Amino acid sequence: MNSLLSSITYGGDPRVYYIGNNGHVYEYAWHSSDSTWHNKDVTAEAGGQPAVDGSAFTSINDGFDNIYVYYFGNNNHVYELANEGWVGGSWVGGSWHSRDVTAYSGGQPALSISSLSSTTNYTPFNRHVYYLGKNYHVYEYAWHSSDSTWHNSDVTVDSGGQPTLSISLLSSITYVGDPRVYYIGNNYHVYEYAWHSSDRTWHNRDVTVDSGGQPALPASPLSSITYVGDPRVYYYGNNGHVYEYAWHSSDSTWHNRDVTVDSGGQPAENFRELSSITYRENPRVYYFGDNSHVYEYAWHSSDSTWHNRDVTVDSGGQPAVRYKLSSIIYGGDPRVYYIGNNYHVYEYAWHSSNSTWHNRDVTADTVK
Repeated sequence: MNSLLSSITYGGDPRVYYIGNNGHVYEYAWHSSDSTWHNKDVTAEAGGQPAVDGSAFTSINDGFDNIYVYYFGNNNHVYELANEGWVGGSWVGGSWHSRDVTAYSGGQPALSISSLSSTTNYTPFNRHVYYLGKNYHVYEYAWHSSDSTWHNSDVTVDSGGQPTLSISLLSSITYVGDPRVYYIGNNYHVYEYAWHSSDRTWHNRDVTVDSGGQPALPASPLSSITYVGDPRVYYYGNNGHVYEYAWHSSDSTWHNRDVTVDSGGQPAENFRELSSITYRENPRVYYFGDNSHVYEYAWHSSDSTWHNRDVTVDSGGQPAVRYKLSSIIYGGDPRVYYIGNNYHVYEYAWHSSNSTWHNRDVTADTVK
C-alpha cells in the first residue's frame, strides 16, 4: 500500500481514499445504512490511469455530494477521478469517471515531487486544484461550471509572488468564498496566495514576516482550516513544535503562536504529516509523536487554551508505521485515519456521547 491517505464525507458518511501497490486508487466507504465499511477499486471502475509511485493525493466533496480525487500519473499530469451524482443541479446517478485535467486544460506538467491541494469556492460545482510546476511556480486548475471547462493559470506569475522551495508542500482553503493557497518559500517562510473576487486578481504576502513568526522546517507539511470564519495555518518549526498562523479579521492582522508550548505537548518526531479540522467551531490539529502515536492539539474557546492528548493511548489503538494522517468530521465528531504497522487503515473516532476515543481496523472490518 502507498502511504497516502485522503478522506472526505459523502452523504454524511466517511470516505477514505488510498493508493495501492498497483497505483490504483481505492475507497473505503462507511455505509451508515448497514453500519459497515465497504471497499472498491475506484481506478478500475472509472477506467482511469494508475498513479505514479509516490504521487501526491487530494480529494474534495463540492458540497453537492459530488466526489473528486486528484493524483499524478506517470506523465506528471494531474488526473481526476469523479463520482458525480449531481450535474447542473440535476440528479444523474453517481458513477466513477476519469479525466486528464492537464491535457484537458492545456496546462503544464507538474514537478515530479510536487504536492497537490484542492478546494471549492462559493460558486456551485466549481473546484480548484493546486500543484507545483517544474519552475517551482504554483499553478491552478480551475473548473468553471459556467462553461463546463477546466482552465489553468500560473498563480505565481499572476500574483507577482516568489517561487516555492523545491520540496514545499501546499495547503488550500476557501475564505469568504475565495481560494487561499499556502506554501513554503526558499527562505522557509510561509507565503499566501489570495484570490480576491472583488478585483479578480491573485495577491501574495509573506505570512511569516507579517506575523513575526518562526521560519518553517524546510520539508514541513502545511495544514489549514478556518476558525470563526478566519484562516488558520499550521506547520512545524525546526524544534519540532507545531506553530499556528492566525488571521484575525477584527484587526486585519496575522498573529503567530507556538501551539506545542501553549498546550504543554510533545514535540513531533518525523515531521511528515499534519492534519487539522474544526470541531464545534474550535481547531483540532493531529500529528505523530516520536513513539508513532497520534496526538491531538485541541483549542477550547471555553477557556481560550490549547490542550493536548495522546489519542493512541486514550483509544487503546495501534502505533502507526507509515506517517500519513487524514481527518474529517462525521456526525459532528472527529475521525482520524492512519496506516498501522500491518499496513491496515485504522480509524480513531471521538464519541461525544461518552467523551471517549475509540479505534477500529477499517481494513479488517471492510466488506470486500
